[in-house]
Amino acid sequence: MDGHLTMREADRLAVMTRLAERRLTQRCAAEQLELSVRQVGRLYRAYRERGAPGLISGHRGRASNRRLANTLQRQALALIRERYHDFGPTLAHEKLTEAHGLRLSVETLRRWMTEAELWVPRARRARRSYQPRERRACVGELVQFEIHVLACACGGRLRFLAAIQNPVVVRRIVRHVGLPTDPLVPMPARPPISSVASRSS
Repeated sequence: MDGHLTMREADRLAVMTRLAERRLTQRCAAEQLELSVRQVGRLYRAYRERGAPGLISGHRGRASNRRLANTLQRQALALIRERYHDFGPTLAHEKLTEAHGLRLSVETLRRWMTEAELWVPRARRARRSYQPRERRACVGELVQFEIHVLACACGGRLRFLAAIQNPVVVRRIVRHVGLPTDPLVPMPARPPISSVASRSS
């Protein structure tokens, strides 16, 4: 059993110390620890008999009574390695439950797969770096739309949309209507408000 105290056990030790020094009653100790007076009495007896180790939970280091069998874990991991090696925990859990009749929770399977290095949690994955997209060299590389309005046979108005992607054609159209064809110069970024305020003051 690990001899280190948890935060809760350290709090209980401080209260038991004050209780042994008669600076605190068991009722007040029960209120501080949010326990019953009977539970405080048991803790105090264990503290008087064994000291601080008496406050350590006896369940620490023991396997849970609800722990699944090791054979089930080996069977589940063997099936995943053999048939579902590229599945995530959720989909693998569905397959193991429906096709093989294994009864276990998704989180248990996720923990098993993580320990067996069959699954890497999202928090541990290396972040992907993306290449920043370069600015367009000229306006002609943008997609421009040309709209034609015609008369429909039903008497309504019919519209056709045509996408022009040829930079040369787009540049001619832009020049014909009298718009500039040079690349747009981006405006410089504004400084943060805090720096502007500090300069003005």
